[in-house]
Amino acid sequence: MAACDTIPVGARCHEADPRKYTQDITNFGRQSRWQQALSCFDVMQCLSVEANVIGYTAVINACARGQQWRCSLAMLREMWRHAVLPNAISYSAALGACSENWPWILRLLNEMKEMEVPADVVRYSTAISACSWQPGLWLLEEMRQSEVVANVISYG
Repeated sequence: MAACDTIPVGARCHEADPRKYTQDITNFGRQSRWQQALSCFDVMQCLSVEANVIGYTAVINACARGQQWRCSLAMLREMWRHAVLPNAISYSAALGACSENWPWILRLLNEMKEMEVPADVVRYSTAISACSWQPGLWLLEEMRQSEVVANVISYG
């Protein structure tokens, strides 16, 4: 709870409106200010403002834009701990964050399949572009079996 001790004056202006915090987090993410996005999320939690899938996804995106893949994955796990189910957009943000770490990308795609979150051509293409050729070929075959039509980016 140390973060709660350092809540800036004026941070309570949003009080119980998670949409306002999410907008702030999104804006920080667009500016690659992932630390501020996390701080804003911490303030939400300190003030007992319940975060939803959109808020968590905004933080995952902010971390991804700041090239903080571990932070993105930690937020994805945090969603599960708080019984907020990640959706395809949440996973897409995490996949983007792991763009240079193909073992994690494969784990995320597998988790999506287990959780019955659909993986479309965009998510597969993100994964394929991060993989070496052998996992990439495996993913192309998985796309075919899942009846996801590959595009030019998939074969890129």
